[in-house]
Amino acid sequence: MLQLLKIRNKIKSVRTIHRITETMRLASMSIYTRLEREYFGHFGFQDYLRSILIHLKQAKASEFSEKKMEKKRKLIIIASASKGLCGTYHEALCTFLDGALEKKSDIFDYDFITFGIYAHQYADKALLLSNDNHLIAAHDDFSTTHLKSSCEWLFNFLFSEGEIYEHVEFFSNRSMSFFNHRPTQSTIKPFDSIFTERETIRSDHKERIEHTSPTPDDFYIYEQNRETIYTSLFHQYLYNHIYGLLLEVQMTEQAARFLSMERATKNAEGLLKELILQRNKVRQASITREVSELIAGM
Repeated sequence: MLQLLKIRNKIKSVRTIHRITETMRLASMSIYTRLEREYFGHFGFQDYLRSILIHLKQAKASEFSEKKMEKKRKLIIIASASKGLCGTYHEALCTFLDGALEKKSDIFDYDFITFGIYAHQYADKALLLSNDNHLIAAHDDFSTTHLKSSCEWLFNFLFSEGEIYEHVEFFSNRSMSFFNHRPTQSTIKPFDSIFTERETIRSDHKERIEHTSPTPDDFYIYEQNRETIYTSLFHQYLYNHIYGLLLEVQMTEQAARFLSMERATKNAEGLLKELILQRNKVRQASITREVSELIAGM
């Protein structure tokens, strides 16, 4: 009887875990679906805007040269998960960062900004930040709720406060497909890299995005000065570029959490079946024993 009671308690606990993992799985998919719709519109517009900027820049490239920095400063931005239960999502990024930063002989010339509590922990433990190699800001509460505010803060910091950095790198997990997230390194500054390297677009999204993106090869008539138009559009493009990077971090985090909770739910279902089978066997053995004792007493 005691053994049967223990099994019943285990079944109750596993059922509770199953409900929790199933709820988190559905919540992650819901958030991911919402972010994916935004992803389509964002990169369709971004691709179109990029084509217009290239058209303007080629028209008179000398007007749009970058300002040279008097004092060279470099920045690394690390964006990862703010919550757990994402499988190897953060560990894969840490391994990639270890290899990338190990190759930098001038690592002490870099400043750091982190998005997500796990990125902050990596910066504190792995990098051993000091006064010469310090953390400028840590956004530990980075989430879908704070996505736009985080983007606005980063954009203003990079481009509205004197543009103190000549080189800015962004490390995060990017989405190759729903089931595959790969740690990557993206360059925000120098700006030429944004034009020479086209935005990374998932293969299963490319057809839809390209279909909705018109090509600006038609004849344009510019009423304002080309440099004025270029500057305005370029700032908007940079803002969208940063927003797209942060948006993809949130997408990959939700996808990784969904896959992790999917596996946990299936494991709970398998364990639940085993426990129910074990409970039935114990119960049947108990009934058989009682019947045998009853017959023997007669």
